[in-house]
Amino acid sequence: MSSLSLVVWPHQTTSLETQCWAAFRDGKHDEAVSLLPLVTEPNKIKRTYGLIWKNTSLLHLSLRHGWLEVTKDLITKYHCDPHECDDGAQACLYWAAEGNHVDTMRYLIDVCHCDPMATNNKGETVLHCAIDHIDIVKYLINEKHCDSMTVNDEGQTPLHIAAYYSNSAVLEYLLSTGKCDPLAKDYKGRTPLQLAKHNWFSEVAHSSKLMQIHWIDKERLTQFIMATQDDETGGFSDRPGDMVDPFHTLFGLAGLSLLGNRQIKGVNPIFCLPQNVIERLELDYELLKE
Repeated sequence: MSSLSLVVWPHQTTSLETQCWAAFRDGKHDEAVSLLPLVTEPNKIKRTYGLIWKNTSLLHLSLRHGWLEVTKDLITKYHCDPHECDDGAQACLYWAAEGNHVDTMRYLIDVCHCDPMATNNKGETVLHCAIDHIDIVKYLINEKHCDSMTVNDEGQTPLHIAAYYSNSAVLEYLLSTGKCDPLAKDYKGRTPLQLAKHNWFSEVAHSSKLMQIHWIDKERLTQFIMATQDDETGGFSDRPGDMVDPFHTLFGLAGLSLLGNRQIKGVNPIFCLPQNVIERLELDYELLKE
């Protein structure tokens, strides 16, 4: 009779660096602060945030959460670079704007001398990317005198972006400044007015309750989605720690898009396809009613 051998797998541990980055990623302030002094060279800890934000640093995540004191420590004590970019050429200002934190943006601009007119790899200024946040937009225009007619690589001004995403508060404010041209055309010949008339967000908002998501805590839901990602191989799962799969990866990306994340191409919530694909195929959601 052959004897059975017992195979003992080595105990897998998570490095302090990975634990620290995960705490920053998930917005766990106290845990992040306690782990920070324990890791070596925090300025070199970088991972992929989601599927597309590669080279994301602790400083980027701290700014996104609006942790001003942690941000100051990362820059002054741990030698993080306030001008560093992720792989999408998005500098620290973009991350602060994405989180809607005027105080951290003011620190970066006034103390660290970050340029609010710097562009990412899409030619977008931070004003283009802050179009969801009226306080950020007002700060950049009123206090920092950012040029609201600057165009991105598609020839679109911030007014084009606000019109496409139907952000009425920002639209009204931009027009009230008298510094935006509502008839300016992008490189495809589209004006902000045309984008506002034809964009799918407006159509869906008027035709169903699908886009009535104002009651959702966007920050907490975004944190949950990002916590389900696989930092090494990519993809999303149904809950943190579970194995990723293509379905929840699709749901995660669609959810981030519907929550207003500008780094993901717009996802049509009816067809669950990128909006640029819907436009290229000339699909109409009215077809679903036939």
